[in-house]
Amino acid sequence: MVLQEALEPAMCLDRYPHVQLEASELLLEDGGSALATELNTAKLALAYAGMEMNDLVVSCGLGLAPGSVPTWLLDPMRLEEEHTAPGVTLALLPMLNQVARLLAAGLSLIHISEPTRPLYI
Repeated sequence: MVLQEALEPAMCLDRYPHVQLEASELLLEDGGSALATELNTAKLALAYAGMEMNDLVVSCGLGLAPGSVPTWLLDPMRLEEEHTAPGVTLALLPMLNQVARLLAAGLSLIHISEPTRPLYI
């Protein structure tokens, strides 16, 4: 369901009115940022199949590492994910300048005593 919701904004579904698309993925090993990796591979599979798309979904994982100085980790490895407070998966449509999907897991409220550096994606 998450893959569908993240990929639908990029698809030209009006070009395929009577077609039912089905994508399945098999994750052999979770080295970290598994959902972001699945979104990127599903995007590539649809593009390779020749599906017409408005934009290609670009996805990454973010994690806030604990410590006295908060540090955002981009596409954290599995071990880093286990030690981060919240985890965020972001799916973007860069040409359309839109966020396709934003998923967060972990703490719902983060208290940061010092301002962090801005994160530019």
